[in-house]
Amino acid sequence: MTTTDRNISFVYLYRDASNYKQWGQVTFANLQGDDADDLALRLRRAMMVDSTFIAGQVRVPSLFLFETMPMNDDDHCLHEFDSFGIVDEHPNDQHGRSILEFVQEVERVARKGWEGFVPGPNRSPMKRFKFLV
Repeated sequence: MTTTDRNISFVYLYRDASNYKQWGQVTFANLQGDDADDLALRLRRAMMVDSTFIAGQVRVPSLFLFETMPMNDDDHCLHEFDSFGIVDEHPNDQHGRSILEFVQEVERVARKGWEGFVPGPNRSPMKRFKFLV
């Protein structure tokens, strides 16, 4: 495999207010051979402060700790982009997007506005609010 044939792993996490973390990754095909550093810069520009984003809005799995343990006051709705990795792994994005398509989706969501919510099992849409980038 050449570098341009390799896929890109999007590494992200959920970090609650007490700094407990849960990590995740989604591997995307890099069909166009895009530069991972350039794409990471585009992502960080589209995300909120500290490279945070709403996982559900960009169709990556949520990593909330409160889905496996009791919820508490430290929980919130934000996930955090950590890095890209160049990998030989097969793509595992549930929506079959390339890395470029994923970055473009994040940019579209950012233009529309990130929609925060009060976390919990119901995530009531009445409690949604807009984040400004």
